[in-house]
Amino acid sequence: MKRIFYTILFALAVFSVSAQEATSGELEKRLSALESENGRIRERLFSMPKVSGFINIPYDYAVLPGGETSSSSFNIKRARLKITGQVARKIEYCMQADFAGTPKLVDAYVKYKFKPWLGFQVGQSKTIFSLENKVYVPLVLETIEYTNSSNALAGSADVSGMKSTGRDVGVSAFGAFLHRDGYDILEYAVAVYNGNGINAKDNNKSKDFAAGININPCKSLTVAASAYFGQFGKEYYHRDRYSIALKYEDSRLHFRTEYLYGSTGSANGTFETQGGYAVLGYWMLPCLRPIVRYDVLQRDTESAVLQNEYLVGLDYWPVKKHLRLQVNYTYTDYSSINYKNMHKLAVMLTAAF
Repeated sequence: MKRIFYTILFALAVFSVSAQEATSGELEKRLSALESENGRIRERLFSMPKVSGFINIPYDYAVLPGGETSSSSFNIKRARLKITGQVARKIEYCMQADFAGTPKLVDAYVKYKFKPWLGFQVGQSKTIFSLENKVYVPLVLETIEYTNSSNALAGSADVSGMKSTGRDVGVSAFGAFLHRDGYDILEYAVAVYNGNGINAKDNNKSKDFAAGININPCKSLTVAASAYFGQFGKEYYHRDRYSIALKYEDSRLHFRTEYLYGSTGSANGTFETQGGYAVLGYWMLPCLRPIVRYDVLQRDTESAVLQNEYLVGLDYWPVKKHLRLQVNYTYTDYSSINYKNMHKLAVMLTAAF
């Protein structure tokens, strides 16, 4: 009887072990299948495009000396839609259109990051000239309007007559060295452009060249310099530009300043332009900072006319990264009686997604 009992007990033990082994094997197979499926899902998510955008809705009220109203108007300043993504681990793409006014393609480029010290970009984007033009896109810019000095020399409302939102079509190489915790000490970029603005082929046989370098002694401090050389139009008028900038930014304080100089050819000969700005902001609350800015532009250095702008404003984000309200008061003062000074109050609501 005991033999029968032990035989049955042994058989049950063997069966139990076999069942556990089978169960463990089955679990391993299921886990492996789940990991494979998760990998496929991650790859699908990785390759999916990301859609974002924003709308700028300003109201401007401007008064000339004597109380004459120069403007009083609402406007749709920008209505941007942006699509970004990756086709591979090191290859990114970006397309951005603006539907305010006449719809137009703003950005369209492919970027390949070969190594931290070398990458390439082909297509239409911001040029690498001027710190304000390259880095301070509308959602980052502290004020409603860009400075007159960068507008006049970086292509947005250039003294050469070009209006290209500071962008062009071409190819660039970029990279960074001496990586530290959260930043690189040295950054560079060089580029070749058509020199004819956005959404346009070159209108002459020459190409424009640009180069920029940023030195970051620490995470909060940047010293930047850039240069741009080229020819525009069928007449091959020259357009040369130089800039040097300083930026400091920590969790509360923000300060930057930049000097820009340009030499431009025209039917009446060469003229030189210079300008600069300084902007200061301080986050009193995580969502609120006051802004002050001084901007000066001399469109032709042979003329004594200076365009000075003094700005005070507030930058308020009631919903961080998604809803923004800006209020700017600007006083424009010309050093010549041939130009009219102006007071301007501007309020702009921005919604981003």
